[in-house]
Amino acid sequence: MSELSKAPAKRVTNRDHIVVAAHRLFNERGYAAVTTNHIAEEVGISPGNLYYHFANKEAIAETIFEAMSNRIRETSALPAHAADPALFAAYYTSAMETHWSYRFIFGDTEHLIRQSPVIASGYRSVMNWVTGRLVELFERLAHEGHLVGEPTPETLEMVAQNTTVLITSWWRYLNTTEGPSQARAARVRQGARHAFALVEPYVEPKYAADVRRVIAEASR
Repeated sequence: MSELSKAPAKRVTNRDHIVVAAHRLFNERGYAAVTTNHIAEEVGISPGNLYYHFANKEAIAETIFEAMSNRIRETSALPAHAADPALFAAYYTSAMETHWSYRFIFGDTEHLIRQSPVIASGYRSVMNWVTGRLVELFERLAHEGHLVGEPTPETLEMVAQNTTVLITSWWRYLNTTEGPSQARAARVRQGARHAFALVEPYVEPKYAADVRRVIAEASR
């Protein structure tokens, strides 16, 4: 590749450093425990420099939330077909990877939506998106003959809603039952197996076994 054909490298700015540092601190300490002074100190800049880029802590969280929303929508795109158990399992495993990467959002959801109308509106939108994609995925499984017992559309929608609730609440559950020091990435990834258990009773046994195997391999 010639030098002229190479795309120029994106310059990393203080704004980028602020977002990365804030994301790390929010995940490590929880959103409510971190101040703009903590973030500025972590980056090695003055509070005034931080405020040049962001009006307040909520604006930083909104930027991180937007990145999470984009990631969720990308990983929730429906596959061409659901016949491959690995593609189906990826819905659960990718959801828990996102959960771990943005765990402060799921741990401090109520605080964030009270503080930021942008996050409140965006959170509702992305949760409805995820639930809708799950309903479509379950319907596709039924069409391809991988569901048993002929669950009604109402049942599939309820299972999709319950799955969304479990996935978004998993970090809070681990924090309250085990404590933050024990809630590591591996435990968060295990939430994929718990989420799949909600639809598993309606899934053809051989297909379900294949999905469980893929989830187990990805959750190690």
